[in-house]
Amino acid sequence: MNLDRPKKRSESENIIPLINIVFLLLIFFMITAKLASSDAIEIHPPVSAQPASEQSQDGLTIYLNHEDKIYFDGHSLSPHELFSILSTQPESKDTRSITLKADSNASARKLVSILDTLKQSGIKKIELLTQSKPL
Repeated sequence: MNLDRPKKRSESENIIPLINIVFLLLIFFMITAKLASSDAIEIHPPVSAQPASEQSQDGLTIYLNHEDKIYFDGHSLSPHELFSILSTQPESKDTRSITLKADSNASARKLVSILDTLKQSGIKKIELLTQSKPL
């Protein structure tokens, strides 16, 4: 009896379907993942009993780190430089909001100095970012 021998499989397996699945998974996770922007300066806000309001994306953000350095738009500034920048902003000072992200280890004296600078430049709405107290 003469039986046909089974066809010999090729030495290399076809991995194109596997590559297609990996790329589809990669595209799926890239589309569905929420990409959050991180702060340019590492800040650990103080803890507050009141829940923090959502940060408005329209306004400007000023950072005060643990070394009492002021950062605005990624650059380190003195209070006088901050005052001159905010005074020359073209937007209306009544509608503009400023978010101040101060580190919990920053000195209160420097924080009050920045708040005075913002008040002198005519800013009406200032939000101080804090963390919610854990339950």
